Formats: sequence, C-alpha cells, structure tokens
Amino acid sequence: MNKNLVKNLAARHAIEETYHDEQFRKGSFKAGHSSSGEMNYYKFFYELIGNVHGLTVLDVGCGNGWLSIKLAKSGASVYGIDISGELIEAAKRNAINTKTDLAIEFKRIPIEDTEFEDNLFDIIIGSAILHHTDIKVSLQKIFNSLKTGGRALFIEPLNENPALKLWRMLTPKRRSPTERALRKDDLDYITRLSTKPK
Repeated sequence: MNKNLVKNLAARHAIEETYHDEQFRKGSFKAGHSSSGEMNYYKFFYELIGNVHGLTVLDVGCGNGWLSIKLAKSGASVYGIDISGELIEAAKRNAINTKTDLAIEFKRIPIEDTEFEDNLFDIIIGSAILHHTDIKVSLQKIFNSLKTGGRALFIEPLNENPALKLWRMLTPKRRSPTERALRKDDLDYITRLSTKPK
C-alpha cells in the first residue's frame, strides 16, 4: 500500500471510529442493529447465508455482535471485526452473556488493515459496512481471505437508487462524513474481482 493511501485510510478510520463510538454511546446500535435482524431483508439474508454449521465465518463490521452470535449459535466458528472499540467491547460482553464467546473471536480492526491468511473463510458477511470503507481495498482483502468456492454476502445501500439518494441527501446527520453508498463502478469492480481466478 502506498504512503498516501495509508495516510488517507488512517484519517478515514479515525473519523469512522469516532462516529461509531458516538453512535454507540447514544444508543443507536442497541435500538437499530439488534432489532434490524428481524426485518424482511435480513430474513432473506439469513436464507442466503444458509447452514453455517462447521464453517469459518468472518463478520465484517460486526457492531455489538448480534449477527456473529446468531451464527455461532448455529454452529459456526466466527471472527468478528469492527472499527469501533466500544462496539467490540459490547460484542464481547454480549457473547459472554449468550455463552457463545468460545465460538467467536472479536477484534477492533478496520477491514482494510487486516492481514488474514489466504483462503481462510468459508463465508464473509457484512451488514451496511462496505460503504463505510475504502471499497476497493476492502474487497481485495475479502477476496484474498475467502476460500476457493467460498461466498461473500453483504447488504449495502446503492447510490443508483433515486429514492435512497434523495433520502441520503435530506438526512446527512444520519451517516458518517466519510461513507458513501455503492455506485455502479463498485458493482462492476465486484464482478471483475469475483470472476477472476484465485
């Protein structure tokens, strides 16, 4: 990684960590991310994830650990990462409280800074996280650490959606200063990356 990119990522990470720590202290994640798992699109997401028993899963942007815990209860070995130290501490407490802590390892680290070995994970998942990151760097990290034949599943806002674009313009305080919804060129990059031989 070149020095300018590292410097830009460090500045972005500081902004994102501060934002997510503040949101956690306000109670936004307790009210939102924990209950969002019952929404219809999450039910569809769970169906796509499927049976995880015996699989190794990476939960990117794991937040307070609600999805990691759900997967651990289903028999997965889970690694959860998040940029927010406060959310990671909450995730660890939640795992202990649900007796899933032996099946989950949580770590405060942005996806762009990870150094996972290649072909490590069967499934890599994330909920509204990629648009908070440097998408190309994140996707390369995800692709490298995914096993051949593995799957990456993410729920993300798309900038091509006119209604969502308008809503995001009208509600700037509901998001961090450095995030942006995915664009068509991001989707094209995902297609190129996913069809490239490992």
